[in-house]
Order: sequence, then C-alpha cells, then structure tokens
Amino acid sequence: MPSFWPVPDGKGHWVARDRIVFYSDRYDCTIYIEAGSLNNLASIPWIFRRMFAVNGPHRIAAALHDPLYELKGVTVNRTFSKKECDLLFYDAMLASKRSVFEAYSGIGKLYVGNANLKSPLMDDSPTVNPMIAKLMHAGLRVAFWREWV
Repeated sequence: MPSFWPVPDGKGHWVARDRIVFYSDRYDCTIYIEAGSLNNLASIPWIFRRMFAVNGPHRIAAALHDPLYELKGVTVNRTFSKKECDLLFYDAMLASKRSVFEAYSGIGKLYVGNANLKSPLMDDSPTVNPMIAKLMHAGLRVAFWREWV
C-alpha cells in the first residue's frame, strides 16, 4: 500500500509518498498516479461513518480516484471523463485481495513463497464488499454530480 503524509491544512488532505500504478481491465490501460499527489482518501461525511469505515480497504481506490479528479481525468495514457474516473474508483474497490497483494510483491512474497501458508489476504475475494462498493459509488455520483468544465 502506498504511504501518505498528512497536510496540516485542517481539511484532511494527504500527500502520496509513493507512486500508484493501477491496471484497468475496463479501459485496458495502466494508470499512473505520481508520488506527491494530493488527496483526501475518501472523505466520508460524518453521518455515514458508522456504515463506512474511514480507514477501510477502499482507501487505495480513493488514492487513485482523488488525484484523477484533481487532474480532471488527464493521465499519461489517456484522458478519462468524470464518469470513467468514478468507475475506476468502483473497479479499484472491487480488485481482488490477491491482485492487491501481488501488485505489492514485498507483501505477497510472504504467502506466495510458502505454499503451505494460507492467508485470508490471498484469496480472490474483493477488497471491499460489493454491496458497500456499489453504495460508495452511488454516493460519489450523487455528491459530485456536476460535470467538469
């Protein structure tokens, strides 16, 4: 997982310390978010924090999504619309645990290197419950309904 530094601005912003790389099956491209990108890591309104953990497994998806919003969808490989950025957030939330840990090989080697060691972190289930991912995606579409100018 990428690490983050807090920004002392009182708004809950964080700066990514590491580069984030995400391959999208939906759009058949790799998205790079450079180190130093600013995000708020899925700021969840206080009224919904009992349903959605602020520090939940959706954080990595938010670390991809927030900089895409800041860049208005412009990346090295292509330009995404607002709706496509929202779908990337949804796809990243549903990425399998196995794919997340294979992407960060330093973490995955512990389990891949020892076939006898089984871990719930290495199964093919999604990182975020699909129902929660759908609710968060719907909330995102409602909260940020305006299109980019």
